[in-house]
Amino acid sequence: MQQLVDVFLEIDKHPFDSMGSLVMSDSVPGGFDVQGFAQQSTYRIGTGALGPFSSPLDGYRAVIESHLSKIASGELVAYHPLEAYLTHRFRLDVVGSLWKDVSSRGQFFLKHPDDKGDHILVNDTFEIVGILDWERTCAVSRAEAFSSPLMMWPVAKFYNSLNQLSPDEQRFAEIFRERGRQDLSDCVFNSRNAQRFLFALGPETPQHKKLIIDLFTGLQQAFGFESEEWQVWKYKVLEKWKDDKLLRKLLELPESENGYLC
Repeated sequence: MQQLVDVFLEIDKHPFDSMGSLVMSDSVPGGFDVQGFAQQSTYRIGTGALGPFSSPLDGYRAVIESHLSKIASGELVAYHPLEAYLTHRFRLDVVGSLWKDVSSRGQFFLKHPDDKGDHILVNDTFEIVGILDWERTCAVSRAEAFSSPLMMWPVAKFYNSLNQLSPDEQRFAEIFRERGRQDLSDCVFNSRNAQRFLFALGPETPQHKKLIIDLFTGLQQAFGFESEEWQVWKYKVLEKWKDDKLLRKLLELPESENGYLC
């Protein structure tokens, strides 16, 4: 774990000025530039990729709005699109509490796209000798980049709406503090907000309604909301967001007749 902290500290030394996907630089041999997100789920013919962004708030808001538009049009989420839309729409209400509306240089950092453990290459004495599979990496906000890696999550508890950190996550945060990096320690201790916000978005939305609701309950609790029975909350927000044009469009889809929107 000490070695993994070393990797994170090295990443911290190489910030980027924009949020987006990395491409080979045309102007700097061997260098990289940050361009729009190389993600099929947010790409649009005619307008292209989203980004790059100089503000975390603008970037994450644009991603959510893109997913909302595609869910409403039927391009994303074949099962339970109404549940998916409402849980994504909730994120627009809380995005400002997680990322402030500021633009500053050097506030974005590399984030491994699949840090579940098999991306770490070790030798016979278990020393880290490399980090693999960076193909889909992006430059993202500090809160996301320095949150705890997926391999440390208490997965069963996470899927059951619980937000407590695992012992490994707590120790990971403590090591940063011991190294004199309270700022990165705080990122780990506060990981759940960013992780809940970004988990199961767009095409990663679960197919099972109960799982959508359980994950959403964890999201609500991470942001300080009291969890309500799903149907009660759903009724309230359908009234609250009744003028949302995309939501109204979704409710008019033929699938509303076959139970997918129930």
